[in-house]
Amino acid sequence: MTRGQTDQFERAKLWYLIYVCEHHFSIAYGRPPSIHEDAAIKNYETFLQSPSAVPGDVRLIAQVALFVILTEAYRIYGSDTEQALTESDFGQLRSFNRAIEQWRMLWQPRSLDNPYVRTYPSKGVVLHYHFARFQLNSLALRAISPNMQFSPERKEAANVAISSAMATLNLVLEEVDLRDAVVGVPIFTHTMITFSAVFLLKVAVIWNTGYLNVDAGQVQHLVERIIDLITRASAGEKHLTRHISRGLGKMLERFKAWNRSAANTSPDSTNMTNPIMDSGTESSTSFTPSNMLISDMVGAYGFNLDEHFLDPYMPNYGFYAT
Repeated sequence: MTRGQTDQFERAKLWYLIYVCEHHFSIAYGRPPSIHEDAAIKNYETFLQSPSAVPGDVRLIAQVALFVILTEAYRIYGSDTEQALTESDFGQLRSFNRAIEQWRMLWQPRSLDNPYVRTYPSKGVVLHYHFARFQLNSLALRAISPNMQFSPERKEAANVAISSAMATLNLVLEEVDLRDAVVGVPIFTHTMITFSAVFLLKVAVIWNTGYLNVDAGQVQHLVERIIDLITRASAGEKHLTRHISRGLGKMLERFKAWNRSAANTSPDSTNMTNPIMDSGTESSTSFTPSNMLISDMVGAYGFNLDEHFLDPYMPNYGFYAT
């Protein structure tokens, strides 16, 4: 590639594409990335210096640069769902947050508008920025009991995760060039939308005491709008967006059942009856494994995202899960 040969450039591009796609799927299906950073990955700027580079290559390398950061975070924090972050971990977490900020400042102005996809390149950088911040900072809630007293550092990170998840969804809803592209985007964009919504629903149920900056009504409205957008955008019965809208719809119904129960509970009651979490309550929402999914954080944070709980009985689900 350094000698300017076209075939070398194309081979390098293929390697970057494989790297990005592999990291997309590692996040979508909750598994560790299997491709690590060799010299070509780390020296991605050399690739863009080639006379053969086009604007689309900038968008590709922007994702390479982001996943280099996220992979380093994965190596430090791991994916053990029982491993909570210690207080000493938050200093490194702040460093990763700064790296994500610098990534956005570098790549957003380099991702130029395009007559075919309009402002999607630069808006896509912002979307990846919000989701990366959600992914990193949601680790603050991993293996943490809702009754635990948070340190200021943990609370700050958790609130960053919440605001970043909301920003991810709001950006998709409000930016027309992102909204119009919902059907045709890579599966990773659907992953960003799905897990931002799932995370917010779960956090609103588990930390509903006002300790964190999450409002159940606001979350419900936001997820309703996302489901409506995805439903209207679905290209066909077997399209992944149909699977997502169906799964989120079921989860939202369980969330609404919890919200109604919370609203009907007396303020001086010491034990709020939760139709999702209380197996002794006779309610329209039965206590089943599927309802338990909204009452814990499994599959909804950090490097443990898992879409299998959304709608595992859909036809051809195995196709999407492989």
